[in-house]
Amino acid sequence: MLFSVDEDAGTRIVGWIMPDNPSHTPSVTVFEGSEKLAEVQARITRPLLREQGLHDTGLCGFVVDEAAVSGLARRHQLDVYDAHTQTLVYRRRYGTPTIQRKLFRLETQILPNVRLNRLFDSLFQMSYPRIEALPPDTTRSVIDINFSNSIYISGRIYLAEFEVFLQRSGFDICACLRDPIEELAEQMLTLEWISRNSDDTVKQLGNIGLASLVDAVKGKELKDADDFGAWLLRLSPGDRRLLSNPLTRLLTCHNGDEELSLVAVPSALDALSNMKAVQLRSNLEHFLLLVGAQLEHDLGTWEIPAPSPGVTKLAEGLNDKEVVRELLAADIELYREFSNAVERAEDAMRDRDSKIEGPGPQAAIAQG
Repeated sequence: MLFSVDEDAGTRIVGWIMPDNPSHTPSVTVFEGSEKLAEVQARITRPLLREQGLHDTGLCGFVVDEAAVSGLARRHQLDVYDAHTQTLVYRRRYGTPTIQRKLFRLETQILPNVRLNRLFDSLFQMSYPRIEALPPDTTRSVIDINFSNSIYISGRIYLAEFEVFLQRSGFDICACLRDPIEELAEQMLTLEWISRNSDDTVKQLGNIGLASLVDAVKGKELKDADDFGAWLLRLSPGDRRLLSNPLTRLLTCHNGDEELSLVAVPSALDALSNMKAVQLRSNLEHFLLLVGAQLEHDLGTWEIPAPSPGVTKLAEGLNDKEVVRELLAADIELYREFSNAVERAEDAMRDRDSKIEGPGPQAAIAQG
């Protein structure tokens, strides 16, 4: 699905949607908060879409006007979605200050950082916190939005596949890195939890990216690191590969089938060095300072929540497992190299600030 919005003139919102099915006539749903105000079917022909063979009829243009939504001009907070996919097409945010920047946050965790997403969602006009759930064409359409300069995107996508599009569209790219063994522990506990719950409950998690491993967990007694280590050893090479080096893959691969190159770790460090803000998840407050400085906006201070005791305990047990060390060899090396770079940068800043009277200026961490 591709889409764009031509104008919001107060009394009407005009745009178009090109659905994946070229014979389908799209519709949009209009919400004010949680209240659905209208569903409007496309009724304007876009000849170019038909002439280029992208749509059977070209009937892809929509108009949300006073006839569809009573008092449209007076409604300051509206959300317009594609009715078929529920993808956000447009947000009206009259009277609400928004950051006029484009920010992409690479989600490096299997479970998204909901708190971060809520923070940024409130600051930008357009917000797409689970971009990995969208098809690639729709993701590119979101990245290419030209009717707004206030866009937040976050997701667990392969950066190499989209980095050129993000840079071309003027996005600032940022990320938080998590200890890879701790992340693996959370992944495995999540899989085990999914295997014990109904499909309806699992759907609440959305696309977690490990659905194909759920059957491999069902019926297994997985209580501690020894159980999980033995389970990893019994996995087929193909299934085990789904858990191997996820961070390095996100930073250097174009898709899940691509093999890591021999220079994957240096390439991943290069990708991190090109980001506007990057930090360890254990130093989330500093990450927000870096992002805030880039956006020229005070993001406030946070009390960093303690890690889940279950995740921490399992990670400690997995740390000595050879199968885990092999599975995450590239990620462990990458995390170590980046952590060392962070430590060197912080030492340099402390040394510099100690030579300057008064508080030193905020500085971004030297990356790579």
